[in-house]
Amino acid sequence: MEHSILKSIINILSRKAKKEELSEIDSKLLETFQKDEWQLKHGAQEDVKNRIQEAVDAEIKDKTIRPSFKNTVLKIAAVTIAAFFVGYLLMKQENKKTFTLSENHPSKVETPGLTTSDGAYKDLHTMKIGESFSNNKFTLVKSKAGVLRIESNDNSNEIIQINIKTAANENYIIELDDKSRVTLDVNSELSFPSRFVENSRIVATEGRAYFEVQTNPAKPFIVKSSKIEAIVTGTSFVFCSKKEEKTASISLVEGSLEIKGNNNSKKLKPGQKGHFSQSGIQILSFDEYETLAFTRNEFIFNDQPINEIMSVLSDWYNMEYSLTNINPEAFHFTLKIDRNKSIKEVLEIIEMTGDLQASIIGNKIIIGSKR
Repeated sequence: MEHSILKSIINILSRKAKKEELSEIDSKLLETFQKDEWQLKHGAQEDVKNRIQEAVDAEIKDKTIRPSFKNTVLKIAAVTIAAFFVGYLLMKQENKKTFTLSENHPSKVETPGLTTSDGAYKDLHTMKIGESFSNNKFTLVKSKAGVLRIESNDNSNEIIQINIKTAANENYIIELDDKSRVTLDVNSELSFPSRFVENSRIVATEGRAYFEVQTNPAKPFIVKSSKIEAIVTGTSFVFCSKKEEKTASISLVEGSLEIKGNNNSKKLKPGQKGHFSQSGIQILSFDEYETLAFTRNEFIFNDQPINEIMSVLSDWYNMEYSLTNINPEAFHFTLKIDRNKSIKEVLEIIEMTGDLQASIIGNKIIIGSKR
């Protein structure tokens, strides 16, 4: 309770209160009863006033007490109870920070790694297995190669936003504080609060990620991007939404899921893919083994043209590419390649399976015809 309110109550009890102090008590009482949270928690205003009146009447035995002083006691009782609960509710509201990926959030920096909304940074690539990074809000532990575990500090009332951004040729499995797991692919980012509070779990992502969400019907798990969002309670799915592309998709592996985008909403069943574009959300089927290839650190290309293949490879290896005097549709490939292979090894495989030749000049891959 505010110090000024306490002082006013003391002055009223000692009959030293000034008019402005009485007015302050009245204003505080009115303000308190006008809050929606109060009615939701304690019932209608008139019912609350009646209960306080009954409690005061039960305690007042001296019938000689002046009615005006009795009303003052009523006011004090009301404002004391009201201020306590309002203070509690406001404290809870302060702790329940809405999660949004702000334009000014450190996730907008180009440097991959971990950043936080309070200015911290950690280069994840240089972390050794068993090494940890912590502040008073959370602790991050590199428990295995490519696996990061987040542990919140339950003693901290402040909630900050954490962002993890991957570079080319880099991906991580992130174990969130609620035991959900996120496989974050190359050139992608995931933002989340240092601690999930109240009745929801909200994260934001750009790029591609595989979510394995711990079941909690009372606390829906919501994934947001600049284009779409997924709402689940416990399920697994691939979320793909890249800033530079106009489309996005969510592929449901198991469980149930609601996809939303551009004022449209669809429910997905396992094996269904929600494909978002400006025209709406289209329900398609998908190949689960192929879709989850990145979680096994594999490239899988199923009868895809060379331009689509090179787009994926250039993204992973952080290189540019050009196709010289060839029609991409004339060169389709079906390939399965370990992503741990070097770009040179991958290009040699492509050369052996078709009529193409590849060369590397600086940071650029040049694909041409052998003919």
